[in-house]
Amino acid sequence: MSKLTSNNPRNSDQDDLSGWQRLGHGIHAVVWRARIPQQDSRAYVPHDRLDPSDLPLDPLNDLKNWVAIKVVHDICLPPHDIKREVAILRRISHRNIIRVLDFVRGGIEAPYSMYMPLIPLSLVVLLSSPLFTPETLSGPYSPFLRPIIASHDDCNPFEVVSKSIIYQLLLAVAYLHSLNPPVCHRDLSPSNVLIDESGTVKLIDFGVAWDQPNPLHIERATTKPLLANVLTSNWEETPDDMCSHVSTGPHRAPELLFSPPVYQATAIDRWSLGTTIAQCFTSLQLIPSSSPATSSTSFPLDENESSPAFIIPPSLNGNIDYRARWDRCTLFDGGRGELGLAWSIFRLRGTPNDETWPSFSLLPDVNKIEFRQTHGRQLDSVLPNLPFSSSSRASLLILINGFLAYEQSTRLSPAEALKHPYFSEDLLLPPERLDETHPHLGITTWNGKTLAGWLEPAIKREASRVTRIE
Repeated sequence: MSKLTSNNPRNSDQDDLSGWQRLGHGIHAVVWRARIPQQDSRAYVPHDRLDPSDLPLDPLNDLKNWVAIKVVHDICLPPHDIKREVAILRRISHRNIIRVLDFVRGGIEAPYSMYMPLIPLSLVVLLSSPLFTPETLSGPYSPFLRPIIASHDDCNPFEVVSKSIIYQLLLAVAYLHSLNPPVCHRDLSPSNVLIDESGTVKLIDFGVAWDQPNPLHIERATTKPLLANVLTSNWEETPDDMCSHVSTGPHRAPELLFSPPVYQATAIDRWSLGTTIAQCFTSLQLIPSSSPATSSTSFPLDENESSPAFIIPPSLNGNIDYRARWDRCTLFDGGRGELGLAWSIFRLRGTPNDETWPSFSLLPDVNKIEFRQTHGRQLDSVLPNLPFSSSSRASLLILINGFLAYEQSTRLSPAEALKHPYFSEDLLLPPERLDETHPHLGITTWNGKTLAGWLEPAIKREASRVTRIE
């Protein structure tokens, strides 16, 4: 794979994407996968030109022969910017952040293509399994579950595996915020967290990242040929006129919902860390095959109720829907627009006042609507899949609450979170990770398995899916 790394973007003819397998798409980008023939590591060959008999049987060993290609057109709505994304990724280097292998533009009118390692498992997929919980699902749907993590007769690895993923994500964001100038992702969510075959977390999608340039940074960056060609952004975002249309639905910080022209970009990431971590412990909902794919929240309407670990619609209790899917609920409701999201946040965290959010009244659009006063509720009432251990539950709730503070300046930083007592025990990490953290904090095996060993069923299944020749 190292042969793919290029010091300059290549302006060659764009390959025919019609033969590639599409993995996903968003508003501004399409992500494809393609296989690299071993005889020519620079050629990205569409899957329909391959002989399936030549493919290896082990999907994990075969991953190194595949790449993911993010294809983006030059015209994007602010603040999406592929050129800024590549410039940021080229100047940073961290084990828990995706690498750029190559950056190509086929011509003046052609789209940009960014080549990256193909990583099979996303946190969204892992969280969508009812087997990735501390609870045990019983009932008519339990026989149809496929293993997502390795089973063990005497233990459930959910807490250990989820703790490792959270810790590695914090390492990535703490690194970004420690840079000068800081890099702020501004779109942290489970969909942008991948897990490779070693169990290493990889943060992806820096399309709306904030990287406020200073003269020294530009001078150093332009001495590198690749950065000199991509540093110029499609549009200008200044510290005095920042874009508030960032982050994804339920993971948007509350200040963004009131159109502020200026905000603390690092604080946006801190709030999204809180919602992303919390989503590891929310309810799992069974979605009928006839229902559209929308975000859901397990927040009970009755304030005296607590969310259940598993939500099965009454219509499915007596009838097996073989195409029904499981979905992990989000902490807040991002499917009802900005006002709906704001009210969802206030219902749980309490309506802001001068004590809980002193700067709230200074936001531009805050006086346009009046919200009903509510004192909020305890966070654990909507996180039914928290660890069973009372000490772990208490510690984890303190950690999440620290990120979900209203006032931007008081939110817990990822660097501070890494020192939190929650990570003082059973911190299972990939072996290479112990070289970069305190050895006494991390372990490489838990109950006889490595992190990769516990995750192997999920990684193998996803690797087979994304490398399948169709």
